[in-house]
Amino acid sequence: MDYHIGLVLEDRYEILSTLGEGAFGKVVECIDRHGGQHVAVKIVKKFESFCKVARSEIAVLEEINSLDDDNRFACVRMLDWFKHKAHICIVMELLGPSTFEFLQQNNFVPFSMAQIRHIAFQIFTAVSFLHRNKLTHTDLKPENILFVSSDCDTEYNQQMAQKAKLFRHKSCGFWHCYI
Repeated sequence: MDYHIGLVLEDRYEILSTLGEGAFGKVVECIDRHGGQHVAVKIVKKFESFCKVARSEIAVLEEINSLDDDNRFACVRMLDWFKHKAHICIVMELLGPSTFEFLQQNNFVPFSMAQIRHIAFQIFTAVSFLHRNKLTHTDLKPENILFVSSDCDTEYNQQMAQKAKLFRHKSCGFWHCYI
């Protein structure tokens, strides 16, 4: 898809930057002109096979939204979807970096055992929710586990004898990640 910073999709979502690129398309950060909220928009390449997968993803995300309307199970929220010049566009809440990006940005300083337990608990809770509802996450990997935001505190890691940034949820001070 030919897009540029400043392009407005659906007379609503103004592209601010590119967040990532993959086999299926691109993810861009946009501002929702109807509410001022920053969102992530996945722009799927217009190949029919990719569009078919995108329609399936939309159906699953709609199901997750309806089953978890109060967002207790840490699955990413779809806010909207639309077609733009034969591309399917999926609007999702904007989250922070993936666990992989976080580790990469911090020279692969490992998480502490307490941090791993906390993140693992959230992942297991989300996957359990999906399985109870007969849904399966087919691409669970560090690149697809996202922190809530990029706000972070610096904490001293005694085992590694260096400082590492730790992401904390703004409202409660705990780590929180989404799948």
